[in-house]
Amino acid sequence: LHVVLLHGHTFIIDLDYNTMANAPDILQATLPTIESLQATVPANVDPVGSARAWVDAFAKAILSVDVPGVLALLTPDAFWRDILALTWEFRTFYSASRIQEFLTDRLPVHRISNLALDLRVSPALERPYPDLAWIRAHFTFDTAIGHGSGIVRLVPTADGSWKAHGVFTNLEGLHG
Repeated sequence: LHVVLLHGHTFIIDLDYNTMANAPDILQATLPTIESLQATVPANVDPVGSARAWVDAFAKAILSVDVPGVLALLTPDAFWRDILALTWEFRTFYSASRIQEFLTDRLPVHRISNLALDLRVSPALERPYPDLAWIRAHFTFDTAIGHGSGIVRLVPTADGSWKAHGVFTNLEGLHG
């Protein structure tokens, strides 16, 4: 485990999940800037429509345990932070290769269902800096053991689509 301090927040990161020798180094991660993504943010972007399309595709892939389908919705250098929902731990996975291993191990066990966009918090385009932009959206889901919530940050891509650079899943409560 490694402790990383970033913008005043402490993160504990497991870089040794089943020890992958050629996995990218999380300490070399960069922000998904518009320039690095070779993308633009359309002036008429529809955060709700974009989030709905992404969550619908994500739900279809997750519910069918289609790991390549899920990975196609993520940037290659995506982060997935899980708090108890799929790992029973606080875990962060960085990069497609680590996320692939995590999903291959956990999706069949946890049997996610009822994954849907949560419109109690409206999806929004956020621009914390001129060269950073993402759509933040919330979603809900059930697993075999409980109810969960999630947050996704979608970044624009060169082809005009939106892909997840950050996914957060959290166990909200146990069934029964």
